[in-house]
Order: sequence, then C-alpha cells, then structure tokens
Amino acid sequence: MLAQLSLRQARLAVEVMLVVLIAVQTARLVWAVIVPLSPLGDWRMPVAGGPVLPEALGGFDPFFPNAADSGPANVTALGLTLLGTRVDMVSGRGGAIVATGDGVQASFLVGEAVMPGVRLAAVDFD
Repeated sequence: MLAQLSLRQARLAVEVMLVVLIAVQTARLVWAVIVPLSPLGDWRMPVAGGPVLPEALGGFDPFFPNAADSGPANVTALGLTLLGTRVDMVSGRGGAIVATGDGVQASFLVGEAVMPGVRLAAVDFD
C-alpha cells in the first residue's frame, strides 16, 4: 500500500508540474502577442520623412564612398574593361571577366591570354 501511495503521489506531482508549465507557457505566449518588443527595444524602424527617391542616390557609390568623381580610371590603352573578379585565396589564383573594345565579354584565369601579347598576370583582393 505504501508503494501504491507513493506512485499516486508521484503521478500527481508530475501532473501538477505539467499544468504549471502549460500555464507559464500560455502566459508567455499571451504576453508576446500583446507586447511585440524585442529584448533590444522597439522593432519598428522609424521613418524619417518619407521614402528615399532613387535620384537622391544617383551619385552615391556604396563601394567607394570616399572616391572623387574623376570618372573611370584608365590603367591601359588596350581598350579593355574589367567587369568582375574572383579571388581564390586558397590557391592564390583567380579569374577576371574582361570586355574587349568591341564589347565581347569573356572570363580569364590567371595566366591565360586575354588578347595576343596580353596575359592576366594576377588577381588581387581590393
């Protein structure tokens, strides 16, 4: 009879703990729905005077914000335009997407000939 009584008490204790746990989680859910704030404060971004117009950012370069408006820099007189690079830090190689003077774009790995007499020597991290 003592073993049966302790089994009943254990079962009752588990049921009470589960009911308390469900009540706490329900209260937390209700609180989260009523007050939708993050731990760092209000999650809504304040609006400062309206939408940003695309014309306002026309002269802004996010990659080189401090560069002077000197236009594109010419490094060579070969008529090549660098369109993109890929640096491979593991092997030390990489590649570049280059457009020739006639507008044809091609991808070149380090060491490949871009045009007769011109090779891609290296691709470095900017």
